[in-house]
This record gives sequence, C-alpha cells and structure tokens, in this order.
Amino acid sequence: MPTSKHTKFPSLEEGFIGQKRIVLPPDVQNKQTSSKLIRQFFITAIGYYPNAKHHQIHRVDGAPDYIFIYCETGEGSIKVEGVQYHLRPNTYFIIPKKTAHQYKSSEEQPWTIYWAHFNGTIAGTLFKRGLGPEKGLQLQSFAFNEQIFELFDQTISMLEHNYTTAQLEVTNLNFLYFISRFVYHQQINHNLYDNDNISASIKFMKENLSKSLTLDDLAKRSGLSASHFALLFKKKMGIAPIHYFNQLKIQKSCQYLYFTTSSIKVICYELGFEDPYYFSRLFKKCMGVSPYHYRKTHNPA
Repeated sequence: MPTSKHTKFPSLEEGFIGQKRIVLPPDVQNKQTSSKLIRQFFITAIGYYPNAKHHQIHRVDGAPDYIFIYCETGEGSIKVEGVQYHLRPNTYFIIPKKTAHQYKSSEEQPWTIYWAHFNGTIAGTLFKRGLGPEKGLQLQSFAFNEQIFELFDQTISMLEHNYTTAQLEVTNLNFLYFISRFVYHQQINHNLYDNDNISASIKFMKENLSKSLTLDDLAKRSGLSASHFALLFKKKMGIAPIHYFNQLKIQKSCQYLYFTTSSIKVICYELGFEDPYYFSRLFKKCMGVSPYHYRKTHNPA
C-alpha cells in the first residue's frame, strides 16, 4: 500500500508469495482528478496479499484516501481511533481517510486480503452510504462471490496494462461497480437477506397489479395494523405503500404503452384503475407526460 513516514511496509524480500500491488504514480493520479468522468471516484492503489504473515501498517496521521480491506481467509485486526475490529473470513472494513489507524495480520492465522485505496468527490458519500443511517464505523459481512471478485482481478490486470485515459476510465468505472456491490449489498440482495412482512407485501403487490388494493388490505395480509405497516414500509422503502403500489402500476402501464396497441382506457382498466382521468393524472405525475404523449414518443411503431 502507499507508504508515508508513518508507514511500515514489508520489503520485496519480505513480500508475500503471489502478492499483487499497484500504486498509481502521481502524474496518473493527477490525470484522474482532472477527468470529468472519473474524478468523482478513482483508485490510487490496489492489491492482493495471500497468506500475509507479519503484514502490518501504522499510520499516525491516517491516509489521504479511503481504504477498503476484505478478508478472504485467515484473520487480523484493524484499529481506528482507539477502537479495534477483528477481521475474519468474509468480512470487510473501510477506513475513512485522514483518520489515524493501524492494522495487522494474525501471526497464527495470517489473513489473505484484497485491498484498495480510493478517493474522489463522491467517495465520502459512498463511504457514508455503506455505514447506513446514524451508524458509526463497523465491520461488515460479505460472502465471497467469485464473479464479483473477478472484477477486482480485472481492475488489477487493466492497471498492469497501461494508463491511457480510456483505460483509466473503464478501470475506475469497473471498480466503482465493485465497491457498490459492497456498499449496497443489502439493497441489492434484499430478497436473499429479508424474509419479512414488507418483502412479502411487495411480492404480493407485483402479483396483483390488476387489483385495487388498499392500505388496510396490505396491512391485514401482513398481520399488522395499518399504521404500523405503513410506518415499517416507509422506513424500508422510503415511500408510502399505496404510492409504491401505484408506481408499480405506472411502470407496468409503460410496458403496455410501448409493446402493445391496447387503448389507454383498456390499459387503465387492466391495471385496476376505474377512472381513466385519474390514471392519466397519476401517469403524468410519475412520468412527466401523459400516457398519450408517452406512447407517441416511445412506441417503436
């Protein structure tokens, strides 16, 4: 990883068999910060350390970048501002920039880690998204996924090739996708993680777009009071249940308008709207144009 006067880094002779490590030169980093496309998010260093015995870093003044560390096997510890976190297999941690920290591999069970330093105008926001609302620094779990870590390997391979503008752009966009899979893993995989009333309710909505469901209908099916159900739903999805249900209906109506020749009135009834005028107003509110103008603009015919 990038060194500083406060950093201890193993020499080449003390390195790890199979290790990969790339630190982008200052001129390349400057090239990234001046790019309109990738200055929002870019890598400054990246690497892979297998069975990294004796690996340890101590930065009294922190690092200028955010540091992502994922433990594949073995274990180790990270200490940030006096608080220690124990990394085990399938866990990761993102160290905030400009924050005192130290980390080291276990002597008994040396860790195998994937790591990267990243920065950019959206890096801080992305970091906070990973923490979740009102949460502090925390160790997080993420089951190893071979397809996702192929992106990591691709990133290193690309940077080993050259530093042309196009290469840097595709490399950093590729890695932004990789990091996003971690930061938003619960949202991306909510069907795998959640088996709750709200997820079941959403599934029910999607299967019954032709019906006129009320808040009471949805709450009753979930075994909750209407007020409690509405509160839980909005907390998870960010909007009220019926608003969400209507959005699903409008999304479906867009497909009908695009792929079929059915009249707007027929589509309206097909989606459980008894009043075509209400449907048109709701459609325009969601899509910015009337159903008629949407079809006229987007229908391939």
